[in-house]
Amino acid sequence: MKPETHSHSLTRHSPRRYVTLSNVSVLAVTFFWVAVLVTALLVLVGKGSTTVALPQQTVSCTSSTAIPDPEPPELIADCETLLGLMGTLAGTNTAALNWSEDTPISDWTGVTVASNRVTHIDLGNVGLTGSIPGELGSLTNLRNLNLGGNQLTGTIPTQLGILTNLLSLTLSTNKLSGSIPTELGNLTNLQRLFLGSNKLTGGIPGELGSLTNLEQLVLQRNPLSGTIPTQLGSLTNLLELNLSESQLTGSIPLELGNLTKLESLTLQDNVLTGTIPPQLGGLTNLKRLNFNENQLSGGIPIQFGGLENLETMAIAGNKLMGSIPTQLGSLTNLRQLYLSHNQLSGSIPTQLGSLTNL
Repeated sequence: MKPETHSHSLTRHSPRRYVTLSNVSVLAVTFFWVAVLVTALLVLVGKGSTTVALPQQTVSCTSSTAIPDPEPPELIADCETLLGLMGTLAGTNTAALNWSEDTPISDWTGVTVASNRVTHIDLGNVGLTGSIPGELGSLTNLRNLNLGGNQLTGTIPTQLGILTNLLSLTLSTNKLSGSIPTELGNLTNLQRLFLGSNKLTGGIPGELGSLTNLEQLVLQRNPLSGTIPTQLGSLTNLLELNLSESQLTGSIPLELGNLTKLESLTLQDNVLTGTIPPQLGGLTNLKRLNFNENQLSGGIPIQFGGLENLETMAIAGNKLMGSIPTQLGSLTNLRQLYLSHNQLSGSIPTQLGSLTNL
């Protein structure tokens, strides 16, 4: 009798069955990854393309049209900095900026070059919708930075405090939030600081009192809180101080009487209390004084009669008491006088009749 052959038959056919199952597994895995890749490609070209993060290309201005020959290394660095931050600054409105390696940097929107460095960025009212990149702090020869009148959001980067050559900083009329960085007090060459009409909160940093070359400080129309820092009395070159339409409290610092070059002092629409410092009567260059709509009390300082160049005095909507000083009759340049909605008493001085410009 021959031995049974079933076991041999199984042994002989098993490898063939195993190979068949393996092929099916390989094909299934292959189809799976093909499906994954197809899905990814559809996302990239379809509606989901805006949500897929793509790797950023390395920016290089070397051997490009943007930089003239011979290629100064400092200008190459400034060029690459600007190209690197362009997307953050422009936001969704990429058409606002024509910056490119294929365009001479001297032709870039809002960019000025001098002595092989970027010295001015003037991008006011061009429709920027992004945020302010901290990388701007690398442009150490910048003299003027104007990003006003756009729709920028986010905070003011502390890195702007590195720009110690800056003469003018304009960030007004945007949607900026957060606090005013104390680092802006490092900009000791600054002459103009415009941060108005934003959503800035917190207090006014006392460090701004270090900006002794400042001529204009405009912070109006922000929900700023706290008191007016006494350190602002150190800004002896100041011509304009506008802190209006905020939520400032406390009294008007008598130190503001040190600002003898001041031509415009605007503090209206706050929650200021206390009396008006008589020291302000020494601001003989003052043309405009507006304290309307606060909670100031006490009397009108007789020293205001010395404001010989004053054209507008607006102190309506407070809690001022007493009589109208006759000394106001000496303000021969006065064109506008607002005293209503107070608690003043007595008669109107006849001396005001000599103010022929009213």
